Order: sequence, then C-alpha cells, then structure tokens
Amino acid sequence: MNTFIDFLREHGLEPSVVSQVTISEWGRSVDVACHFNPYGAARAYRLLFRGCSHVSWDVQEDAIDATEPATDIIGFEIQAQRRGLQPHRTGEDVAVLATTNFELSISYTTFTLDLP
Repeated sequence: MNTFIDFLREHGLEPSVVSQVTISEWGRSVDVACHFNPYGAARAYRLLFRGCSHVSWDVQEDAIDATEPATDIIGFEIQAQRRGLQPHRTGEDVAVLATTNFELSISYTTFTLDLP
C-alpha cells in the first residue's frame, strides 16, 4: 500500500486525513474530501472516483471517535488488483482507502486527485 503514500509525499500531501466521504449518482461517484496541515495552514484536496460499480465499507466500530471531525489515512492504493483484489467488472480498477476508523473499497473506471 505504499504506492499512494509515496505519491502523497511527492505532492507534499503527507500525512493526510479524511474529513468527508460523499457517495452520489446511486453509487457511481465517490468523492473523498481530505486535507493535511504541514505548517499550520490546512490544504484541502479531494480523491474523485467515477464510473464506480461497487463500493464497500468496513467500519472499525471500536476505533471510531464520533467527536473527531477527521480520520487519519493509514493506507491507500488505487490499483489494489495488483495484490489480488478483483474489480467488480472487467476494465475497472480497485482502490482501497484505509483510515483509523474505516476501510473503503471502490471498483471504478476513473480516478482524479483534485488539488484546488
């Protein structure tokens, strides 16, 4: 799972937290709002998945602190099929986003890192 963490480091986005996950268009779009705060000035960015055919959550019930507005990213890969996870449909990729509170798996056709 280090591929994305290295990518975050290369773009100056490590460490990062997730502040919101929005699933829309009947599950076809997943937007993950993230930010990092390297020098006291928070910088927001989004992970955008389009053409999604399957989204699954695994919530870490014992780890959730409902008073916290964000959760730390502890791992993220955008081509998890390289380690054996199968996409839901042919021609898709599989992303896995692991945080301290949940793990999100997404079968998708396009991924965009949106740095406003």
